Amino acid sequence: MRRQKDLFQADLHLFPLARSIEVPRMVQFLSVVPGPAGERYFARRCRELTKRLRAAGLPKMDVDAEVAMFRGAVEASLASTKAREASA
Repeated sequence: MRRQKDLFQADLHLFPLARSIEVPRMVQFLSVVPGPAGERYFARRCRELTKRLRAAGLPKMDVDAEVAMFRGAVEASLASTKAREASA
């Protein structure tokens, strides 16, 4: 029976969140829904991503790093978008 369980083990490779489609989607959402409502959604989405990564079995340190990189990518992209709009 032990051998059968081993057949179901697999390595999990996740695509980095900071390079995923989640970043432009979040930036687009935050551009449309600014302020406290957008901030609450962003915080909730980060918590959901954290839960999803933890459920996938990633260590807490890796999860925290992924979510931090995601936050940074969203914030940088949002700042870039705002700068472009201001100079237009």
